Amino acid sequence: MVYGITGVLLFDGTFFMQTIEGPPLKTREVFTFIAADRRHKKVKPFGIQQIEDRDFPDWHMELIGPDETGRIIPDMRHLEFSYSRLREIQASAVDVARRRQSPRFH
Repeated sequence: MVYGITGVLLFDGTFFMQTIEGPPLKTREVFTFIAADRRHKKVKPFGIQQIEDRDFPDWHMELIGPDETGRIIPDMRHLEFSYSRLREIQASAVDVARRRQSPRFH
């Protein structure tokens, strides 16, 4: 775990959506680095909040690829960025993470 950061990266084949979890200063540094990277365009934070427990404590920025992301976010190109829609996406990504975890983490 680099800098104490965990999270998930969703990719539908065109667009990325990412959850970054960790110490506030380090998550800001990682986000700043991502936003400054010329390979990324239109980087936008959807929500920043203090959390008690991580949704992806055992994931070092794991990728959920196009097939699974397409099932989670079929409307990625025209996504409604409401809090409730983002929570639905997060919950679906957490479900994928839990299914992928090996039994030794339960």
